[in-house]
Amino acid sequence: MRVALKLHMPEPEDLPVHYAHWVQAAVYGLFSPAVADVVHEEGFVAESRRYRLFAFSRLMGRYQLNRAARSLRFLGPVVLVVSSPLSALVHDFANAILRTETLRIGPVRFILDSVTFAEPKVNGSRIVVRTLSPVTAYSTLLKADGSRYTAYFDPHERQFADLVARNLTRKHMALFGCEGPSPAGFLWRPRGRVQLHVVRYQDIVVKGYSGVFEVQGPPELLQIGLDAGWGAKNAQGFGLTELLAG
Repeated sequence: MRVALKLHMPEPEDLPVHYAHWVQAAVYGLFSPAVADVVHEEGFVAESRRYRLFAFSRLMGRYQLNRAARSLRFLGPVVLVVSSPLSALVHDFANAILRTETLRIGPVRFILDSVTFAEPKVNGSRIVVRTLSPVTAYSTLLKADGSRYTAYFDPHERQFADLVARNLTRKHMALFGCEGPSPAGFLWRPRGRVQLHVVRYQDIVVKGYSGVFEVQGPPELLQIGLDAGWGAKNAQGFGLTELLAG
């Protein structure tokens, strides 16, 4: 399930280009204490990894970019989408913003105009999706001297699809407590131009990709990707897509 918030600024204000950590804080701030404790403090565990099982989009709307100040100013309505396979989580978040009718992203206050719910459904083993926030896939590797480094992969590389597929199987385990269908044969194919995004999340630099992608795999896993996000760092503002076909 997902909810789309249509928002506006009562007064024009600037946001930094890298604002995802502020959006994450705003989302967590609207969860009820019980939900926030489960999602943030405990998470959903699979193979010693914790998953938050929600994702959110970038702020979508027309904006003016100030390259020198590395800031942007929205020039009209803004849409934020929050998605999760846990409908109770989505409803908890939506109910909170319906009560407050405002969303504070860092120092900037947005006013709520409307709330729209949707439940996009996967109907087969092949879908086409468009990113609402960049998708990231990476591995932590060792250098010859034993130090660690992060290797990010491009959607054209086979490792990207393999990492996304393994991530989906772990999310299935975290969500349902059992192994899901085999991801053998999972495919992730760019359709047209792919854009690289180098995003600073607090003190961490993350590389992600946006575009339109064809994805093939077991429908059950595809549904998890659509709802919980694809790849890594979904609760930090990565991996949310909209369903175009399938």
